[in-house]
Amino acid sequence: YQRRVHGGKAPIVQFCYRNGGILDLVVEKTTEEQAQAAVVATFKRMFGDDAVLHDYTFYGDAEHSPPRYVLFVELVTGFEPSSEQWQELARVFEEEMCLANPYYKFSGRDPGRLGVPSVRRVSSGSFGALQQYTLDLAQGLGRNQVKVPRAIKVPEQYKILNDRVVFLAPYEG
Repeated sequence: YQRRVHGGKAPIVQFCYRNGGILDLVVEKTTEEQAQAAVVATFKRMFGDDAVLHDYTFYGDAEHSPPRYVLFVELVTGFEPSSEQWQELARVFEEEMCLANPYYKFSGRDPGRLGVPSVRRVSSGSFGALQQYTLDLAQGLGRNQVKVPRAIKVPEQYKILNDRVVFLAPYEG
């Protein structure tokens, strides 16, 4: 985590983000708040509401050339967007990322240092499996104490979700 200390005699501590809550592939530093704003705005633009989104997380794919963001989403049961809507969703997501974090656009996408983001839909229950994996690692904690990470960095977490992909939006930018 990062912290800032303010004040005179008695410091006031402000936590800026959780540890691991930032994606930074090429100096763009996308915070959890910026990523969430982009995801919510994308679903509101596409479907009028973000209620169709069950859960989401990001992965910074540094192995891809150029590096890119991968957005894993699980939709509510029964909601089935068309492949055309899914393709459009990937384009809108990139636009919203550029609006939410200007550094994503100017330091990453515009100079070509970041690749086009990949949006992957995972099957129902995928985030439950991710939470269970995280819970298994955090021995002694209850389910309500373990949150799904918004930025995954552990290869096993990536594998859990990537093995459950049911639709990939290959947006080409």
